[in-house]
Formats: sequence, structure tokens, C-alpha cells
Amino acid sequence: MYSLYFQTLRQIKDNQKENVLMAALGAMQEKNTELENSLTAETRFKQELFSALAEERRQIKVLQISVSEREAVIVELKSKIAEVMALIPSTTTYQPLNSERTSSPLFSAKLCQEQFPAPATISNLNPNASDYTPKMAI
Repeated sequence: MYSLYFQTLRQIKDNQKENVLMAALGAMQEKNTELENSLTAETRFKQELFSALAEERRQIKVLQISVSEREAVIVELKSKIAEVMALIPSTTTYQPLNSERTSSPLFSAKLCQEQFPAPATISNLNPNASDYTPKMAI
């Protein structure tokens, strides 16, 4: 009788240990599944980041090529400008602008005064007269 009782207690105790172990195993399996899902999401995220990084590097390379091509064009244009400037004869020398002169050299007040000096005498003739008859020279 006591042996049957102890045997039953042992079976209950073993069943409890087994239930605890099964619960722990279930919890570990759930945790394992959760970690696998998390790792999969992290891997997917890293792949997207590396894809974006590769795309940005490709765009940078394209832009660097474009910049170097434009720099080559600029150098070529500068050399062409230098060639053209070397071929243009430089017959006139230009005086630097000073603060007195505000217009072009052809229409400056100084040039107009030199070419068309003010009359020395004041005339008695009316420039607004409606009738003007020149005198006949004899």
C-alpha cells in the first residue's frame, strides 16, 4: 500500500518535472522563432541598406565622370579663347577709367570740347529768326 502510494507520488512528481520541462521547451521554441524572425528582418534591412549604398556609390561615380568631362570641356574652351585672343591684333590701347569720365571715350565731354570749341565772340544774330537771308558777296 505504501509502495503504491510512493509509486503514485513519484509518477506525479515525474509528470510535474516533465510538464515543467515541456513548458520550458515550448518557451525556448517560441523565443527561437522570435529570434529567427528578428534576424530575418535585420538581414533584410541590411540588404536594403547595402543596395542603397551601392546605388549612391554608382550615382557618385556618374557625377564624378560628368564633372571630369565638364572640366575637360572648360579647359578646352579656355585654350580656344586663349588662341583667339592671341590672334586678335591689339592696335589700340585703352586708358583705365577714371572717376571723372562716366561715358564712353567717343562721347566724352572732353572730346566734344576739343572738337567743337565754344565760339570766341558772341553773335548778334538771332538763331531762332524765321527769316534769314544771307548777304550777297560783291
